[in-house]
Amino acid sequence: MYEFIYKQHKIVALSDTHGCHRNIIIPECDILLHLGDACEAGDITQLIDFFEWMVEQPARYKLFISGNHDLPFELYPELSNELIPASILYLQNNIIEIEGITIAGIEATPYMLYDTEIDEPIDILISHGPPKGFPFKSSGCNKLLGLIQGAKPKFVLYGHFHSPDLRVVESDGITFVNVSQ
Repeated sequence: MYEFIYKQHKIVALSDTHGCHRNIIIPECDILLHLGDACEAGDITQLIDFFEWMVEQPARYKLFISGNHDLPFELYPELSNELIPASILYLQNNIIEIEGITIAGIEATPYMLYDTEIDEPIDILISHGPPKGFPFKSSGCNKLLGLIQGAKPKFVLYGHFHSPDLRVVESDGITFVNVSQ
């Protein structure tokens, strides 16, 4: 989990809870971001419980993008979208502005295909998978790195890699953070 203040808003980001979300205590915040892998191997029961848990969290805004283990979003997109409560914003391949903070959510695990383009300034880019070179030189998505180089967000938050040693990296004025549990 990663907590930070940006434009006077407390933001909490995490990912890769894999059905263990009930063991996590979320501090009060303005924006809560979950970057995917809420469930283990497509377990729909865990996904339903995850959304119930997320609704209960002490955040004014709650955003979610799916990860590679959140298989129902890939296999049954209409059903999965119906599971998301109205108080949670599903930000997959989309951009939203919340109280002056522009957040882009990108589907980015190396084997997933997406055609998202970012043609406006953004503050925070979130994706399940990392851009190329993060957290390891040989890992990550080239297309996502290209989007980041063009958009120049202040923060790039991602998950997928469960590596506690590789959390925060500053590069070219951008803060890259691995928020996986």
